[in-house]
Amino acid sequence: MNVKVTDNAGNEITESIALDIDVVNPTVSVSYNDNAAANGKYFGGTRTATITITERKDHFVEPTVYINPETYPEGDTNCIIIYATDANGDAVTFAPEIVWNPPVVDENDPDNTVYTASILYDADANYTFEIKVMDKATNQNTAVNTGASVAPYEFVVAKVAPTGSVSILTNTWDTLLDALTFGLFSNEKFEVVTSASDKTSPIKIEYYKVTNDYATTPLTWAQLDAVTDWTLVVDNGENEVKDLSVLTVENDEQFVVYLKISNYAGGYTYISTDGAIVDTTNAAIELTPSAPAADNGDTDVYGYYNDDVTVNIKVTDAAPYSGIKTVEYWV
Repeated sequence: MNVKVTDNAGNEITESIALDIDVVNPTVSVSYNDNAAANGKYFGGTRTATITITERKDHFVEPTVYINPETYPEGDTNCIIIYATDANGDAVTFAPEIVWNPPVVDENDPDNTVYTASILYDADANYTFEIKVMDKATNQNTAVNTGASVAPYEFVVAKVAPTGSVSILTNTWDTLLDALTFGLFSNEKFEVVTSASDKTSPIKIEYYKVTNDYATTPLTWAQLDAVTDWTLVVDNGENEVKDLSVLTVENDEQFVVYLKISNYAGGYTYISTDGAIVDTTNAAIELTPSAPAADNGDTDVYGYYNDDVTVNIKVTDAAPYSGIKTVEYWV
């Protein structure tokens, strides 16, 4: 702006001042590289957000970044706020490096200068995201444009598969066994108990029981992937560790129980018990003594003996059987 003053005596003076008037609100858009969410907001891999801000050249101010602030920055009008927590709401270590790229300047329209930065969400966590932008002229951004992004403000990254265990009596397993010993026996019943947890996601526990002759060879990961008739134990939806009775085995059978523990992002793990046998049926005993003989060589019709007697003992145990532990006799 220029101002020129001339007085009646012919004296002139000119003063100039530079004014930069900016009444245009900055625009903000947020997009993500991965929008293939499971169960609405769960992602099984790293997710990257790209922030794009359109603003007048040299009027941009880098937003302050808050990660898990103890107190919400209520009065900050130019900031990025990210909370990263585990399933229990406790803060997760997360330190993204947010670097703003050199601006792309539109020389024909300085208001269309574009500033971009990326955020790499690489830690397993429950995330909430918020952005507010104010320029040097105190213009506040318009509504953030998230386009077709899925779960742009609240989502979960769960790269690590859930963990768990399965127990019978005092025996506990937390992996998929590649060999079976069938060293567990009961003449009443077996109760199979599970435990499972995930750092960020609710969990689902399913079981698959293999019995009798089919249980003698352990199933592989690939074979379990092909199983379609899993039985649901729990779908907690609350991120809690669960200890529950999966099933009680009471009938005569030899069996192996396989667990599939899944999180909401699609990650899963398999766990199996060793072989176990429920044998509630007594073994059968067959006693065959030698025939008593009379003095004339004929069989003694009275069934009495007057000498040592040979008795053949035959013990059988019907399948599924635990095996004969001892055979005792007394006279």
